[in-house]
Amino acid sequence: PAPRVATPAAEAPRPMAVVAGLEARIAALETRASQADARATEAEAARRQSLAESTLALRDAQAALRSATEAQAALERRVADAARLASEATARIATVEARATRLAAQEGLRDALEQGRALAPLLARLPNAPAALARFATAAPPTEATLRQAFEDSARAARAGGRSLFTIRRGEEVLVGDAAEAEVERARRLLAAGDLAGAVERAGRVAGMAPWVELAGPVAAARAAIAALGAE
Repeated sequence: PAPRVATPAAEAPRPMAVVAGLEARIAALETRASQADARATEAEAARRQSLAESTLALRDAQAALRSATEAQAALERRVADAARLASEATARIATVEARATRLAAQEGLRDALEQGRALAPLLARLPNAPAALARFATAAPPTEATLRQAFEDSARAARAGGRSLFTIRRGEEVLVGDAAEAEVERARRLLAAGDLAGAVERAGRVAGMAPWVELAGPVAAARAAIAALGAE
């Protein structure tokens, strides 16, 4: 009979095959680790790129905000300057208009006073009109012709009541006669020259000229008040 051969239950692995298998697994693990490292590196680079872009965008936004803030401040300054200039222009216009109104009223009042017309229609445009003008609001003032005629009437009356019937003068110096006659003559010359206030002042020194002073004095005061309107 043939000899019997014993078959082992399990054949033991060969050492070289085991080593090769381990090396293959190690190589696969290293490849996976390298791939993981590469992906991590790419992710980190992408993160840093995104952070850099975000930082740059933030800086741009901040610069844009500063520019917008500065532009708004500049606009507000221009608006404030425009408002100030408009206010100043309005004030100047009001001043010019007020002066134009005063000058027009001054001219109208002067004409009315010279023509002997009541001043009420013109005084209505002047708040707080001077008392010297309000006096002739409804009462017609005497005209220049009336004042000249009244002056001569008062001068004759004063002369008739004087102490001297004649006067000898050298210029304005009385050599012979009543000094009152010299004052009357000075007043007459001032009246002829258009200086009503001066004539009233001179005539006021002569007692007999009191009626004329009472008539002409308010007119002189009204003229002075009208002249003052143009100086305001």
